[in-house]
Amino acid sequence: MQTLDILQPTVAVLVSGQRRDFDSENLQEQVLDKLPNADVFLCMDDNHNTNIENRSFVAQKFEPTQSGIHPQFERNEQCYNFMKTKGEYDFIVKTRPDMRYFDDALPSIDSWPDDAVQLRSRIVSEEGTKNCERSYWRVRGRTGPDVRSFDMVDDQLFITPSSLADKVFTTSMGSAECTKELDCAECQFQRILNNGSVATRRTCFNAVISKHYSRYPDRP
Repeated sequence: MQTLDILQPTVAVLVSGQRRDFDSENLQEQVLDKLPNADVFLCMDDNHNTNIENRSFVAQKFEPTQSGIHPQFERNEQCYNFMKTKGEYDFIVKTRPDMRYFDDALPSIDSWPDDAVQLRSRIVSEEGTKNCERSYWRVRGRTGPDVRSFDMVDDQLFITPSSLADKVFTTSMGSAECTKELDCAECQFQRILNNGSVATRRTCFNAVISKHYSRYPDRP
């Protein structure tokens, strides 16, 4: 694994999606306070009263234009393009507004690779994969992570180096192993990564979408 050989890489945090129950205090305490020099880009449907202490920028409009792809990927792409008008960054952290973060939510910045996207699995093929390396998903009448014969990435929270960002924040899709019932946003994200031959690294993120917090096995 290669890592950037610099002391303080520059970081952009993209908060992209529907606001829902966005908790700026939790984001600040568990993520941004550990990345005090990171710039934050707010690309929500409601960007009022965000109370971010880091330097932040607001994208005021989102205009979906495509069919056949989940609008969140258009929003991601527009947020990323907006970010590029403000500066250059070594890493981009993409997250959802309704994510709830626990202690050590992200891996230490000095471990972030510059040749792979760090993310969790939505579907995994290994029974022993740690909970923090999977997103939490109700499936087949039970709670907990899904285990199937193939892997599929999670699109909720990920870290990408700038060298791969143009391929990650795009709406161009290739192919992925998805059944009709699984032709979902996660499958579309897998297709995007496959289309760009983007390397991935399964990573421990101590975070969960807020609506799943009460059932999350690793919550404090």
